[in-house]
Amino acid sequence: MLVVYPLFDAGAVLWQLRVAPDAERSKVSGRFNVVVSVVVAIVLGAASTVSIAAALGVWGAWAIGSGIPQLITAIRNRRSGGQVPQILSGAISVLAGASFLAQAVQGGANIAGAAGYATLGGIFFLISAIRLSILLRKKAA
Repeated sequence: MLVVYPLFDAGAVLWQLRVAPDAERSKVSGRFNVVVSVVVAIVLGAASTVSIAAALGVWGAWAIGSGIPQLITAIRNRRSGGQVPQILSGAISVLAGASFLAQAVQGGANIAGAAGYATLGGIFFLISAIRLSILLRKKAA
């Protein structure tokens, strides 16, 4: 799950970039998020062979690194409507990432919190996907 979730995140953001009618400046932070997520998936694969604390540290840094651009993009696009789930998701990513990072620094060996974080992130992405699908249908009609 640790390696697959960042790849899923990258795919979801790529899909959102493809279908969302955002301004180019808003897409820069989304593209940055994709690059970060792919790199993190690779690094998580390596870190997970070292220790749970190392994997938690990378996971936490990634949550912060992907949450900030997501939050920036959602705030910039708030006028287009329906950005509340992405704003919440970005903010939660930053806070959860800080928590995972703190746990890693303390030598934490409990990775169960990552599953809750991934589940919540998936829910927010699902809500966003539904919203974007509705917007696209309205535009096509």
